Amino acid sequence: MLPGARDVATPHGTMRVYEWGSEDGPKVILIHGDTTPAPVLGPIANDLVRKGCRVLMFGKLSKNQAAYSRIQAVCLIQPADRTFSLVDLWGRGYSDAPLHVRFDSRLYVTQVLDALASSSIPWTGIGSNGFAIIGYSLGGSIAMSFAAYFPNLVNSLILLAPGGILRKMPSGYDSFAFRHQRFYRWRYLRNLTGKLLDLDIAVGVHMNYSEPDRSLSAQNVTTAATSCKHPQKSAVDILAITQWQFDCHQGFVHSFLSNVQYGPIMNQQTDWHKVCEILRGDSSSTAALPNGSKLRGGRILTIFGKEDTIVVGNEVEQDLVRMLGGDEHLRVVWVPGSHSFPEANSHLVMEHITRFLDLKT
Repeated sequence: MLPGARDVATPHGTMRVYEWGSEDGPKVILIHGDTTPAPVLGPIANDLVRKGCRVLMFGKLSKNQAAYSRIQAVCLIQPADRTFSLVDLWGRGYSDAPLHVRFDSRLYVTQVLDALASSSIPWTGIGSNGFAIIGYSLGGSIAMSFAAYFPNLVNSLILLAPGGILRKMPSGYDSFAFRHQRFYRWRYLRNLTGKLLDLDIAVGVHMNYSEPDRSLSAQNVTTAATSCKHPQKSAVDILAITQWQFDCHQGFVHSFLSNVQYGPIMNQQTDWHKVCEILRGDSSSTAALPNGSKLRGGRILTIFGKEDTIVVGNEVEQDLVRMLGGDEHLRVVWVPGSHSFPEANSHLVMEHITRFLDLKT
């Protein structure tokens, strides 16, 4: 289990938030991607805490009347002297999946605010010095949308294979059934989701998890991994965690399907343009910002995987350079790996994050 866990009640359901590290250290929010909960960023969070950060992570929503019930997520991380916050996005990990709203950027930006408001220490306001946001995949798009509307709260942006301005949907996401879900039965959409994510869709095959809560304990990750099509050998078995969510989180498929239709995967240029204008220091966009705003005139660190076929890094880089009017406010790094490089090559990712945030080595 990640340290510093708490369940936060919101108008959209209950979400899981993880926050730990030095209360006086630099503050960092980590936002995970579409199909995996907070533990996928656990190795990076672990290193950030060791370097003195306060970290916040949060998870997605589960089931109670208007929401599908949450599940637990695990990752072994030892506290240190920096402050962190992690959250399971709605429909992932221990967070609920609200059924009455679209899973769009507005929902996720509000979730970030809910997580910040639930903290016992100030993340905003005079003297807070702002915080950095590290967003992975879908989380990168959420980070940019948040910064577009609350730029005075953010001092640094780090995007890991970010969605948001993709020129086309990833392979399989553009299925006719996903775009016209009302014409299909739930079981068909569930199975289509499982096949797209390379999961075993057989009902009951992976249901021998420990009771009573089928939490994402080390034992249950092992149970899922032994039945996965392609078991992984790594600190965080992403496929096993995804398989477990598919089996045990009643809101996981719902959140995925809503993301495909309404999520900030594509067409977020308006928000990205706002952030780029602030970084460039355009007077029309920065007039209302405090004079000491660190985002004004700053840079974005963007890291891509060399073998990533989901987020085409060259295209995202080209579009960002165009929005920024050059590469002065952009630092681009390429690391080995596919779309899962933040977990598979977390040590390389952390080397670049450490230099960018000027953390202790």
